[in-house]
Amino acid sequence: MRKLFLIISVVVIVAVALFVTYRRLKTAKTVTTTNPLNIDDSTYFLKDVDFADGDYALYIKHKEHGEFVVTDKAVLKKNKNKLRLKKSWKNYLPGEGNRSYGAILFKDQTLIKRKQAGFFSTFEIGDLKKYAKPVKERMLRGTREVIEEEIAKINSSNNKFIISQPSLSDNFSEFNFRVFFPSVVLPVSREVDKNGYERLKKVNGIEYDEWLKKHENKFIQEWTRKIENCIHNVANGAGDFNVEILHSTSLDTYIQINGVDWGGELRDTNNVILTLKDYIFYNFQAIISTNHIDAEKLYSLNYNKCDSLFTTNKKELLDKLKQAVLKSNKPHLNVDKGEVRLSAYIDTVFKSKQIEQQEHYLNWLEVYN
Repeated sequence: MRKLFLIISVVVIVAVALFVTYRRLKTAKTVTTTNPLNIDDSTYFLKDVDFADGDYALYIKHKEHGEFVVTDKAVLKKNKNKLRLKKSWKNYLPGEGNRSYGAILFKDQTLIKRKQAGFFSTFEIGDLKKYAKPVKERMLRGTREVIEEEIAKINSSNNKFIISQPSLSDNFSEFNFRVFFPSVVLPVSREVDKNGYERLKKVNGIEYDEWLKKHENKFIQEWTRKIENCIHNVANGAGDFNVEILHSTSLDTYIQINGVDWGGELRDTNNVILTLKDYIFYNFQAIISTNHIDAEKLYSLNYNKCDSLFTTNKKELLDKLKQAVLKSNKPHLNVDKGEVRLSAYIDTVFKSKQIEQQEHYLNWLEVYN
């Protein structure tokens, strides 16, 4: 009985092996006989294009063949089964690189299709290079009016093709200005770790790791809310606007000589740059964006009313600054007269010098016959 069972088992195993081999051979045969130029293949860039329904222009940027444009519809149609692009897995690797290689198709000067990347595993262009027209990529940075004027010029030509343009449908936030607020200054303590490196131990009396995990975000959100409320109170319905609050932090703040922008850091008698290491500085600024008329109204307002929100530790900071200056290689500098300053410290509310109009970018191709 046992012998019969073994024989049956062997027969079943052999049968399964033969079946699997048959399926593999059948699959292999199917793959081998597949048409390598199947027009359903997504690598064929022009496969779905009907060249009879408009004027077409094809832009190619190739690492070996350079960049050019083809506008002859007969040539484009002939290369329908020859222009192939397949992106490479290398595009997923981190790092900088030119990612503008590939193909862009325009119909009646409007971009309808593009495939661009830094690397292609397949990039075949047929005989398109024979019919190439030289092309240059152009870029313009400017205000809404400047961009709109250039777009009108491009649309009135027959050899220019827009590849990227800003959305200009809404001009609500075209104008903006900034309001800067006094630094929020918190004391810090430090310690030297087992490797001899100096690290933060506490911020505002709280262990540094705990401060980062549980307190800092709440602290920033609280100040953001306070500043937003103050701005709205100052505006008091003067206009409609958007406000964005930005923040930055600074440690080891440089002590600088006022009026010296480059190389103006104060140094000790050993020529080492002096810093104030006892505090962390949180600086906040608001970007107020709106239309031109409301921007003028809002810019004229006095935001110094928000000063009362801030405790700047000014006297304590000035005393620390004076002590540092006395130990420097320029002990004669007068802190009270403003001859030195802390690089990251702001002690009052102030506005940007003027209202700025938003600028946009326009990119297009210009073909030369």
